[in-house]
Amino acid sequence: MESNKNVLKQTTPTTYHSTPRVIQPYYSRSLECTMSSKGYAGNRLSLYKGQRVTQIKPEKIMDLVYVQTDEIVPRVGWFPVKYLMKIE
Repeated sequence: MESNKNVLKQTTPTTYHSTPRVIQPYYSRSLECTMSSKGYAGNRLSLYKGQRVTQIKPEKIMDLVYVQTDEIVPRVGWFPVKYLMKIE
């Protein structure tokens, strides 16, 4: 029988990036908060009345939409759709 000791395993090369990639949302819709609401779960946002956000995913889950705040350092998370209105 042949020995498998001399057989090299083929591996996939790993590429490392020095800077993170910026991924632009494929979906965006401007919204404004109509009522302040505090997010109690880890991935839910707290927003105040009049704050503007951008919806970055088209789907909604259990009356929540995935949004990004329009701030210098944006926050991303879920927020109740009933407290948001579309900005024309």
